[in-house]
Amino acid sequence: MVGYLIFIFVVVVLVITAELTRRKGFNNLSITRKVEKPAISPGENFNMTMVIENNKRLPVSFLLVNEKIPGEIQCVEDDDGLNSVEFSYHTTRYAVGGFERIKRKYTLKPKKRGTYLLKDLNISIGDALGFYTSDGETKDYIELLVYPRLADLSRLGINTTSLYGERVIRRWIYNDPLYVRGIREYNIEDRMKDIHWKSSLKMNKLMVKDYDYTSDLEVVLILDVQCGEPFYGSINSSVIETGVSLSAALAQHCIREGTPVGMWTNSQIIYYSDDYKGEIQPSLNSLKAILELCARIDYTPSKSFDEYILEKSKYFNKNTTYIILSSFLNENSVQMLLRLRRSGFLVKLIDISEKSTLPSISGIEKAVYKAGDLK
Repeated sequence: MVGYLIFIFVVVVLVITAELTRRKGFNNLSITRKVEKPAISPGENFNMTMVIENNKRLPVSFLLVNEKIPGEIQCVEDDDGLNSVEFSYHTTRYAVGGFERIKRKYTLKPKKRGTYLLKDLNISIGDALGFYTSDGETKDYIELLVYPRLADLSRLGINTTSLYGERVIRRWIYNDPLYVRGIREYNIEDRMKDIHWKSSLKMNKLMVKDYDYTSDLEVVLILDVQCGEPFYGSINSSVIETGVSLSAALAQHCIREGTPVGMWTNSQIIYYSDDYKGEIQPSLNSLKAILELCARIDYTPSKSFDEYILEKSKYFNKNTTYIILSSFLNENSVQMLLRLRRSGFLVKLIDISEKSTLPSISGIEKAVYKAGDLK
């Protein structure tokens, strides 16, 4: 009889403890996540650490955490996760003692460029006997930037020729040098208009002018994401991705050449705070900021390109090369760029359309980018 009473007493204590664990489990329970690095490249693994703190004496016998993760981000260890086009779930289970802190690290991998917000955590707390659970939800905001892959600059066809290379790109960007510093022998990367004919006749071989470039020159990359008419209804994500990747590669090239570079775009910008400006002014230290802007670029234009360039034209500087990456220009845009060139501004075009259909504009050099596999 005594043994039976002891058994009943133990069962009652266990049931009461289990019920208290379930009911009071959310009290003084903290669940946060820390990302190893907030900016990464597509296909690059990064670590996320979940930190669970139970700041009470009562233990949490059963804790289930479901994280809602954007579908473009893959959990490397979670092969049996519930996947969909838009998101996936990463599920982890814990048992947390009183006044205990637990850390668990896991690996994620983004599939494509973009700005992602990881926020939703669904939490289930069960009793020690496994009979009942209580469900809750919390928000833990983490903004993750995925930089673009860099485009291959050897695919940039300049002046409709087959000449490629870092030096050709530099000469194309700065085709209005400050002064001639001397004469040197011609090579295949030089332009015909730079040949010094008198020296060539005298030396009996082709000689070209050797230019020096002003150290004050700047470059502004302008990415136009309008792909047709109307601007808000004609979206080509493949073309825009090409423009983003090429912008990032050109920015890196300019900075390596010691040239300040900035970036503008008529795209809508994805951000989750109120202090992001979305426009990068020319600087020698702007590469990180430009890569961040590239990660935040959306496929939807904020306004048509002719409206955008009209708005920005008041800020144009004659000591700056403006490189416009576009796949579509309407007549208003063409006329606007023509007026800028006739006003003495140095404007260049890069055609990023799939079939190289960007119109030519008198007095404005145009390069054609043939998209291919990114690095």
